[in-house]
Amino acid sequence: MAVLRSLLFLFLLGLPLRAHVVEQFYVKVLTQTEGWQLEVFFDVGYANPDWRGEPDTPQPTRDWLLARTPAEHAAFRAETETYLRDCMGFNGSDEPLEVVYRFPDFDSTPPDFPERLTGGAYYRVLIEPATALPFESRIWIAQTDTPDFVLEVPDASLGDSGFVTLSPGDSMPLPRANETAPATRGAQTHAFIEGFRHVVPLGLDHILFILALFLLQRSLRPLLWQSLTFTVAHTVTLGLTASGIISPPAQWIEPIIALSIVALAVENLIVKEPSRWRYLMVFLFGLIHGMGFANALASIVNVGDGFLARLVAANLGVECAQVAILAAAWLLTIGWHRKSSYDRLRAGANIAIAGIALIWFVQRIA
Repeated sequence: MAVLRSLLFLFLLGLPLRAHVVEQFYVKVLTQTEGWQLEVFFDVGYANPDWRGEPDTPQPTRDWLLARTPAEHAAFRAETETYLRDCMGFNGSDEPLEVVYRFPDFDSTPPDFPERLTGGAYYRVLIEPATALPFESRIWIAQTDTPDFVLEVPDASLGDSGFVTLSPGDSMPLPRANETAPATRGAQTHAFIEGFRHVVPLGLDHILFILALFLLQRSLRPLLWQSLTFTVAHTVTLGLTASGIISPPAQWIEPIIALSIVALAVENLIVKEPSRWRYLMVFLFGLIHGMGFANALASIVNVGDGFLARLVAANLGVECAQVAILAAAWLLTIGWHRKSSYDRLRAGANIAIAGIALIWFVQRIA
């Protein structure tokens, strides 16, 4: 059993490094009397078939996108439309529905691309029916290897936008103005879920940071206090970054996050018990991590009505995911922690975490 648990633990540490893989596309549903319009927030990395889904591909930046030629921009638009048409389709009265694609950010010179919090390269894609709709229409997602589509839908019953996640093979009706929206989850619920997903299963760097907290001492009380300290800190900077009060340099945030993981793992090899310095270090690292969260959670934690509620909900999701990781690690090591093999594995795990984080640091400054 000890060998099995050791292999499971090391397998978790050996998960693949993911530099830039789109997990979701965010789509805003704009209802109109004669139909609807979808606004897709598209990552330019998916406009290049050679980059699409490749974890080792660095994320393109807005400045890089602005520097492309008109011919390259035209190629991106053509490939984007082809890709989205392959990913999703529309029906009306049980027949395929013709839609048109527009790219409004390219209408000006230079193009007016959205400014993401950490400088990523995105542009808007507008999709709408080619003609007015006298009937109900539906969107469906192809059963292929494609990211999920998260639709933000006006929902009067919630007093706010509602959210629906469509995975490959799913479909839903698209409402017009004054029509009842499909069943959705509220913005706070969506923010909580996305905060949790940002850590488990999507945030390997976050998972390793929490495991590094655990690998110094198994006592749950100080671990939970460290987790809460980390959450409070990243709530502060996530809110400040998302609201535009601070604008951290994107090219340094991700490398520093990687170094924070290295620092914890190395400290675990030097000391035997957490000190007050540990809590201060966790708080400072939490401030840095919060700036990194801003890019991943920008689509749900944005300035406007309900900003504070969504901010708190997203960070509660993050905290619950962190507690789940600590609980899983604690349960996995029951009894084992009294054996000499645990000390050897703990040292090896800290070395492995530090090594993985150093690889990330090199990748992120390259």
